[in-house]
Amino acid sequence: MKRLPTRLARYVLLGGFSIILLGPLTGTVFQLDPGQTPAEKRKLSRFPSNELLCEKGFPAWRDGFESFLNDHFGFRKTLITGHNLLLYQVFSVSGAERVTVGTDGWLFYSSAVRDLLHQKPFRADRLEQYATIFQRRKNWLAQQGIGYAVVFAPSKATMYPQHLPGWPEGDGPGKRNMLALQAHLKQRGIPLADLHGAMSQVAKQDRLYHKTDTHWNDLGAFVAYQATCPTIDVAPMSRKHTTVRQQSGACGDLGRMLNLGFLLKEDHITVVLPPAKKPKLTKEKIPPYKKVDVFENPTAPPGTLIVFGDSFSHGTKYGLFLATHFQRTIIIRDKTGTFDTALIKRERPSMVLQETVERYLANPRNWPNDGL
Repeated sequence: MKRLPTRLARYVLLGGFSIILLGPLTGTVFQLDPGQTPAEKRKLSRFPSNELLCEKGFPAWRDGFESFLNDHFGFRKTLITGHNLLLYQVFSVSGAERVTVGTDGWLFYSSAVRDLLHQKPFRADRLEQYATIFQRRKNWLAQQGIGYAVVFAPSKATMYPQHLPGWPEGDGPGKRNMLALQAHLKQRGIPLADLHGAMSQVAKQDRLYHKTDTHWNDLGAFVAYQATCPTIDVAPMSRKHTTVRQQSGACGDLGRMLNLGFLLKEDHITVVLPPAKKPKLTKEKIPPYKKVDVFENPTAPPGTLIVFGDSFSHGTKYGLFLATHFQRTIIIRDKTGTFDTALIKRERPSMVLQETVERYLANPRNWPNDGL
């Protein structure tokens, strides 16, 4: 094998070294990055202003510039994607702190996994704090002739622990906390639907959660809806009156957090309602809430349902299925534990439903004050 001439070798070495040094700089200046934008759910740092330099001095401006450079480094998106792809494909681990890679293509929200495995058992006073909150709300609504019910949406890690990496036998403390809270609330007379119990039976033969998303799929939402109906005094629709379809499509939020949407796919399970039963989603806004669904269903019996929940009721078909039983249904997605007495007085609903996903049950002190 012939060796390259010394001068040519130097030029090649110099050119390669220059590309390594100038490539990221060029990418930073001209924003030359074909990669996908990472789903970071935060605003990237902006270039620090002159006002920051004048008001807080050079150290603050320097820190701001460093943050800007870190967020806008040349080919940053491509490098992040490559890093995550290598870890996922070769080592079957996650390159994003918020995502845990399970077995058989399952992804999990890391905080839900930590809660399931390491959450401290609820003390008696914690259980009583929740019971006091729900009892106070139930009593206030009862004085106005309004029903009240509570549901806890199980986290995917609780429903499918067998797909977690290195999962030990037995229940995790997080699941035991949810079950203990449910039992305590039932003892206190709080109307509560046991979604976990109902879904656990069906989950043995059907997949009720997306593999690459945090949430339940349409079938999981339908099973949760059926379990909720007796608690809100309506008869659930039978599954035989719906159409269940399965089709491959884009991955869910966990796959996007890994920035691997180009690689990962999801087998979407879709539940389709018959046209005669499908409520209409309106464009109505309810300030100050930014995430609201308002359904109208003229063929349903008179009455209004208000759901105070999270992304498991707003953003999935759980709310749509519930809306088949009420002429007006309002789904509010806001801070955990939201209970808007002013909205309730204005709407005069026949039923109020409080939905909370399991991983948000850690501390009721973080719930907003309901003013009762």
